[in-house]
Amino acid sequence: MQGQNPRVVLISEFPVLQAGYRLAWELAKQWSQGGERIAIIDLAPAASRLPSQLTNSTDKTLERALAAQQPLWSDLAHGRGLAGHRAHHPGAIDLIAQTSGSFPTAEQLLRIYEQLLRSVGGPGRTVRADGPAWSTLILLSEIHGLPLDQACWQSADEILLVLPPSGVDPTQAGSVLEARLAAQNSGQRRLAL
Repeated sequence: MQGQNPRVVLISEFPVLQAGYRLAWELAKQWSQGGERIAIIDLAPAASRLPSQLTNSTDKTLERALAAQQPLWSDLAHGRGLAGHRAHHPGAIDLIAQTSGSFPTAEQLLRIYEQLLRSVGGPGRTVRADGPAWSTLILLSEIHGLPLDQACWQSADEILLVLPPSGVDPTQAGSVLEARLAAQNSGQRRLAL
């Protein structure tokens, strides 16, 4: 995988992630069967519900991923920063989610997201000399809220917007999505589900 950049898929929905967690897991499972290394990263700065939303399963791959879950950020000598993440063997799915801890400050959170993008490489991101740790990253972010993770939205190769069965007009969803993104990324694919 040397010289390649990971594909970054961002999943979001209204008003909070309900189906997004399961969609992320099912996509990761499918892609990992082809030997890809996948990381599912919840961009929530604290109190991530990702593990609890996935626990009611007898899936052995999920059990291993939950047991090896890694935090998004950690307390460092100079404040909160991106935690050191590592990939498991090929074909594995890694979960990165901050389930505990108090919220970082806005400045710390911006730095954490910038460090995340630099650490994974890819379009608009710093390329790692040793190649990416994962072939695909699935980022989870709510459509509403303070857009501190805007850099992650901008650098995503694909954005999947999960619409509720009723209540959100697709045109309204498109408007909200455009407002969430500062500029048009010509290579970015966007899909409303």
